[in-house]
Amino acid sequence: MDKAKYSLENNDFSLWPKASDNENSTDAGWLLYSTRAQDEERISALLSSITGENLGVKWKPIRASTGNLRKKDLPAEEEKVMALHVECAVDRLQEVKDKLAQWYSSTSTSFPDGTKMRLVPTITSVTSMNNRTKFASCIARQAALNAGLASAVTREISTNLLLDRKDPTTSKSFRQVLMDIAPKDKPGTKLFHTINRQFKSDILVNFQFHPENASEANNLIAGLVPFLKDTGHAYQLKMISLEALQCQAKSKWNLETREADSETDAELANLLSEDNDLNFTNKPTLEKTKNPKEVMSDPVVTMEIPSFPAEHIPSMRNEEDSISTFHPGNTVNLADDSDSDDEDEDEYIIPSTKTNTTPVSILRTAKAQDADAISKISLSDSASRISSLETEFSSMNKTSRAELSKLQSQAIQQATAQTYQASLLSEIIDILRKANIEASPSNPNPSDEANHRPMVDAGDSSGVAGQG
Repeated sequence: MDKAKYSLENNDFSLWPKASDNENSTDAGWLLYSTRAQDEERISALLSSITGENLGVKWKPIRASTGNLRKKDLPAEEEKVMALHVECAVDRLQEVKDKLAQWYSSTSTSFPDGTKMRLVPTITSVTSMNNRTKFASCIARQAALNAGLASAVTREISTNLLLDRKDPTTSKSFRQVLMDIAPKDKPGTKLFHTINRQFKSDILVNFQFHPENASEANNLIAGLVPFLKDTGHAYQLKMISLEALQCQAKSKWNLETREADSETDAELANLLSEDNDLNFTNKPTLEKTKNPKEVMSDPVVTMEIPSFPAEHIPSMRNEEDSISTFHPGNTVNLADDSDSDDEDEDEYIIPSTKTNTTPVSILRTAKAQDADAISKISLSDSASRISSLETEFSSMNKTSRAELSKLQSQAIQQATAQTYQASLLSEIIDILRKANIEASPSNPNPSDEANHRPMVDAGDSSGVAGQG
């Protein structure tokens, strides 16, 4: 009582509850990259569940000295570096460290609730001076994280107590679905560092993230309802408040920009597209976007135009453009007349084409038809070209079919004639062999007959002139 008398009289004492329900407890270490926004009770229950030990978690300053510090030697409030500390029973210290190392060691890649943290030992377990320098670096990193993390809150969730309720079909909780999201340009990392309920609140949910991902994170938080609706997470939509569902019922999630497209955004763009006469700024008046209701009322029929071989492309030497009329994706480059030879005048260079998947509207409303009537005058030339091309294609098709039929008929006739001639020649050879006809020469030595021709007798006086 004598020792405690002075403290009791001056109210110079504090009472702190233990984080773990152990008679004799100690710190197993502190969690690097932990934040004040994390729920200590939830983390305590989570770590006790995965390790099977009675553990407690408490947010308190990191001890950076092994000696007993007096009150006057304590660092100033702004110099304290805080982190979540894990407490356990003294006699279970080593077992707890080994179990926690499976989840929060330097080689761990999977974390129980998705938040990346590392278990750092206490300063009393560090012996060498070199390791104490590294311990100081860990404290500096924790201090920088506490000061640098960005955060945002949302009120759209009915109660933050539903964050860990799992979907029966996928066995994933609301927290796990959001923690699995990666930044667009940084695969393998997490968009959110922590997702927790706001301190002393049953509705607010606090999101913490890296400042570099602030734009993308804020877009996702603002478009939470269309994100869940358009990415197949219907079960998590039950946790959203009715007011938020009604406000964003018509919003759509844009997978390319990774943000929600709402009617409010379209209305703001339309406001800047009107009243050009009152626009005194340097920025030009925007073009008005089409009303989503008009887009839905305008029926759209999609058409897929098949690709056709290059040899069937008609001549377009009279056209000045190099865009195929039937295929917007086909680019036809014509050779220059001045540099090409006569042999290369009809050669075309056709690069690889891309399938045009843009729907083509062929059913027009009355308003659209009135607008199209004005542009038909300038498109008459193109219409005539399309008509001539269709006629040319039809003629080419008929001609090619007729020529192909003629070639097939000629080939059949030639094959029949060759077969008939071969059989006839074979019959002739057989007849000659049966008759045993052999060719014999009429004069074995024709040269003697040419030199000594027989003389015709001249009258009755034989030998008068003699024989030459």
